[in-house]
Amino acid sequence: MREHFQGSPVHPLVRTVCSAAEVACTGLFLVLVASPLRAPAQHDVPATDSVLTTEQIATPQPPLRDSPALKGNEWVVVPIPTLSPSQGFGVQVLGQYVFKHAAQAADTPSSIVGVGGFYTEEKSWGLGAGYMGHWQDDTWRPMAGGGYADLHYDFYGIGNAQADYDLSVPVDQQATFGLLQLMRRIIPGLYAGLRLTASQTSAASGGLSVPPFELQPFDIDVTTVSAGLVAQWDTRDSQFYPTRGQYANFSANFNDGDYSYQVYQADWNGYYSFGESTVLAARVFLRTAEGDAPFYALSSFGMHNDLRGYKGGKYRDHFMFATQVEYRRKLSDRWGFVVFAGVGEVAPSFSDMSGDNLLSSAGAGLRFRVAQSHPINLRLDWAYGDESCVYLGVNEAF
Repeated sequence: MREHFQGSPVHPLVRTVCSAAEVACTGLFLVLVASPLRAPAQHDVPATDSVLTTEQIATPQPPLRDSPALKGNEWVVVPIPTLSPSQGFGVQVLGQYVFKHAAQAADTPSSIVGVGGFYTEEKSWGLGAGYMGHWQDDTWRPMAGGGYADLHYDFYGIGNAQADYDLSVPVDQQATFGLLQLMRRIIPGLYAGLRLTASQTSAASGGLSVPPFELQPFDIDVTTVSAGLVAQWDTRDSQFYPTRGQYANFSANFNDGDYSYQVYQADWNGYYSFGESTVLAARVFLRTAEGDAPFYALSSFGMHNDLRGYKGGKYRDHFMFATQVEYRRKLSDRWGFVVFAGVGEVAPSFSDMSGDNLLSSAGAGLRFRVAQSHPINLRLDWAYGDESCVYLGVNEAF
């Protein structure tokens, strides 16, 4: 079962497991529980533009500082249009119950229970539910959730040489996942804790043989469980449109089941204001998968909008770095634009990073504020990396 894909000039034997549990349901769950809003936010279309792993299922978002206390408890039901290179057009429908106990401190964020689903042009769909709480005046941040996804996407192989062929095989995948996470405030702005996840995935593909490109057919069922450490540092002035401060995350996940491997990930975002209308945002992202990691757990562009202009999952390998900067400018109370550029690379290991396979992207986008109480933007971006790509979603790219 473990060597179905062969023929890669970089990786002669490529493992087959394609667990996209962690694909659409992952992003959907994050959307459901990370947005204490009247108009919910999202990271990016529910991760169907990439194959995500269990350590990405939960990265809790910080409290909303734009409005320290939302008045009253309320249900929110909102449809969100989406567009991505791998899934085309789609829609999410999200329902949230935002609530807060009257005895909690005024600056304690509201807790959230969310349910929702999505459907895309590629006939991928998913359902999910989640909870994120803020206990004891945000001293504790519990999170729980689960979901199901039926996904259809393209797999290009592993390594830069495989991606350069620009040949792929269609993958059909069904996945179920669940998670539990608990973080505690260490000092103001710093949280740390533990995460447990589990997933069951079935995946199948007919394969492709166009020498020297060859991906063999497969039909698999995989069970994965993981435990990990998570930490988060946040000094942003806003969850949705930061103008100053920093936001950093670190996670170390240890996976067992049909495969045993470890995934280490770190990212940092910085935000700098120049007057009332201009923000310069910067991001650095590092990730490595060690041990007997299946290909769905490897690092790939498209996971976290690093980099835009590449089809999600096309470039993947064990180690990855990406960095980008974005110039954000408000034109009025409602309208704004951005210009961005970045570089990155994937490689079998850190020592194999040479710059010879450096990938670059650049682009621009429009912003339209869709909420009155909070700075939440509808995002339309055009980017060019190895192809021209258009993205539509809610909230900033990072």
